[in-house]
Amino acid sequence: MLRGTSVNRKRALLLVDLKYRDLPGLALVKVLLECKGPYDVVLAPHAAGYSDQLALVNGNFHLVAFPQYLQQEQVTRAHFLKRHGIGVAVIPTEGTSLLNEVRLQIAGRFVDSSPVDLFFIWNGSIADLVQAHRTIPWERCIVGGVPRFDFYHPRFRSLRLSRDRFCEKYALNPEHRIVTWATNFGWVKLRGERLSTIQRIERRYREEGLHGTFWSRDLQGVVEREIESRELLTDQLLHFARKFPEVNVIIKVHPGERPEWYERRVASAGLKNVRVISQEYMFNVLEATDVHLHRSCTTAIEAWLLGKPTIDLQFAPREYHFSEELALGGDVAFSREDCMAKIAHYVAGGALPSEQATHRPRIIEWFCGQVDGQSALRHVEAIQRWLEGSDNQRTMPSATSKDLRLAVILQIKSLLGLQPYDSLRAWLRGDFRRHFTSSEVEMWVEMIRKTLRNQKPQ
Repeated sequence: MLRGTSVNRKRALLLVDLKYRDLPGLALVKVLLECKGPYDVVLAPHAAGYSDQLALVNGNFHLVAFPQYLQQEQVTRAHFLKRHGIGVAVIPTEGTSLLNEVRLQIAGRFVDSSPVDLFFIWNGSIADLVQAHRTIPWERCIVGGVPRFDFYHPRFRSLRLSRDRFCEKYALNPEHRIVTWATNFGWVKLRGERLSTIQRIERRYREEGLHGTFWSRDLQGVVEREIESRELLTDQLLHFARKFPEVNVIIKVHPGERPEWYERRVASAGLKNVRVISQEYMFNVLEATDVHLHRSCTTAIEAWLLGKPTIDLQFAPREYHFSEELALGGDVAFSREDCMAKIAHYVAGGALPSEQATHRPRIIEWFCGQVDGQSALRHVEAIQRWLEGSDNQRTMPSATSKDLRLAVILQIKSLLGLQPYDSLRAWLRGDFRRHFTSSEVEMWVEMIRKTLRNQKPQ
């Protein structure tokens, strides 16, 4: 049993996918639920199979929340937990998509949802797909919004770094304008992989029902396109930084990418006004920015929540990732020259077009559902209702060699002063871009508690 817990308290395990995207929102869920009554909430890095084993052998949990429920592997894990009397929730980190096939996947169209007790949904359009295809019993669904987007609400502004503090942290001149670019080239990591690896991934996507996507038809082609796009967009951003040395340029690397490629490009360019940032929360980057660049990315929505101008970079010749829906709420650059002109317009203080401001609320609701600073609370209230109404009888599985291995790992962690849910591999490598430590969870918990205490009762 974990230190400081009681056998009489209901317990929930929330699995965190990417630290710099998902940790704060789930920490907010933890704080709000623990304020509701005798509940213990543990946040753990998402690791297939390992967290499920911990939930049974070490944690004595009543509910485990997955960050996604899209693949057969996750269905198998959910059935495993249910067989031993542990509830299953899905709190999606990616709760919508710009592709129709993927939206159906997110709505549970291609997986067995029978073991899921609580299925959280970002928005009404995904909820409509759930009801139309009868993928998940409606009484198990909650249209809750996006907990991590609560941090863009004014009530949580104190949890975001101010522009001055951000500039100080990254040695930027606060008198200069800031241009940020969020990368999203998740398939580049497959560069150099064997053809059999690519084909296996394509086959998995087809088995999951994604027959109409690029990924299931020609993943190698997608990888090649992303390599070309990354090269061209990075080159253009460095060109802008060279032309405008009085502007701070930030390359915010997606938490699923590694920063080394970008760091090498910036170093070879010899530019002093460019920073590559990977270990930072997106709301801190966007709080500081004057104009945000993206590639049909969710970060555009996040920038809009702070009223910032955005430019969708769509001038790579074989670009495939483009959203006509998002295009209405921001600028789109279809050429290198157009990109330079649009960035220059905003860094010079150019105003946001009124038609973009008109479209944004509708697009935000379509994409995120309600963005009112209460999404985490909606999740908490649904989890609390389920915990109070559940009478599942938890059972322990027979001991296996896997359990023995886990016991050894837990003993090593204890000797190192780590919690059971700390990543030993990340600790050994000193790499916490994806994983996190229990001390980081406590840091967020304390900051959130302090913020809530300082807010006036509503």
